[in-house]
Amino acid sequence: MRKQFLIMVSSRIFSSAIQAVSFILLARWIGPDGFGAISVVLGISMVVFSLADFGLSSYIPRARAKGVNADVARGLDMGAMGYSIAGLGMVAVLISTSSGTPVSAWLFLLPLSQALDQYVELCLTISIADGSSLPAVASILTRRSTSFLVFILLFWSGAAPLAAYGFGLMFGAIVGLVLVRNDLRGRISRQNDKPGFSDMYRLMRPYLIANLSAQARTLDSAVIGAVTSLNIAGLYSIAYRLVNPLTLVSQAAVSVVLPHSSKKSLLEAKKLGEKIAILSLLVCLPLIPVIIFSEPIVVLIFGANYSGAGVAFSWAIVALPFMSISSPLGGILQGQGFQRYVATNGFAFAVISLAGVALGSMLGGASYASAAMAIAFFMKSSFLYLKLKFASTAG
Repeated sequence: MRKQFLIMVSSRIFSSAIQAVSFILLARWIGPDGFGAISVVLGISMVVFSLADFGLSSYIPRARAKGVNADVARGLDMGAMGYSIAGLGMVAVLISTSSGTPVSAWLFLLPLSQALDQYVELCLTISIADGSSLPAVASILTRRSTSFLVFILLFWSGAAPLAAYGFGLMFGAIVGLVLVRNDLRGRISRQNDKPGFSDMYRLMRPYLIANLSAQARTLDSAVIGAVTSLNIAGLYSIAYRLVNPLTLVSQAAVSVVLPHSSKKSLLEAKKLGEKIAILSLLVCLPLIPVIIFSEPIVVLIFGANYSGAGVAFSWAIVALPFMSISSPLGGILQGQGFQRYVATNGFAFAVISLAGVALGSMLGGASYASAAMAIAFFMKSSFLYLKLKFASTAG
């Protein structure tokens, strides 16, 4: 598992670097207001797709690891249907509400590409559960490289920034879909005893609540935009976009840990949780000096229009270690049978974090909103860690 984890982290580093460059260029070319609008759409889309996912992305690798292939096959059917409905629904809403500006006219490309990308990621959990990292690594590298190259080429050809970015995401997702479908042919055999949809939905309800609650945090920009302005939402989003690539360790950990955690004893799970918590804190220690120079760093990367995001970036760095350990700890607890606790934790702190950023943004703009999010993640990860540490029996 350690080798698989290191391979996944390495691929995530490359992927995150490409994504970071793409976001930096996009933010500089469209300004805080435009980037705020994009962040709002992306945040809402993530929640919509989490609802469409219905916990599949957490349940399928666990079912695959246990050899319940009928559930896996039915889950892929459900994912394809759910993501398609969610994506087309978001496209219809965005097209009907478009104001015709250079930014809003191309916003529909974002959920369309997300629908494809979500399905690709769902399919990749199968090969990861099988202990094979190559399909996931190839998919990640190919999708991100393709998206970036198409983005740059289209922009240099005179396309609007968001149009270039959106079509880049679409091309990358389509390439990823072709690759993953080819890989699945050798892994998934025809299943004639698939469970019913209602049985699957009932089985995955705790996973849905946990995943939906976790993704609800992505509504932060939408909430800020609603109670203040798109400009403040854009400044806040920039701060967390800068630290998001640094959560790649936790992303890789979740994809590798979740399928295998159900096979571990409670004692082994506790030790794994402690290692992940310590690793996340150690990785973030070198970033402490960055807090002092947060504003010059933001201006250097994004330009003077984003100078107001400096303090928000400082708080995002403070939040980083707690953001990094929340998902892996939740994954370990789910693997030990504590799905309901993880779901309750996720729901409670989704409410707390969104209420916090709303109040914070009204009182002190992007800076206070970022501080509220940092406090919420500290509380969320602390409760998860304490639950795992003091658990006496598996759920």
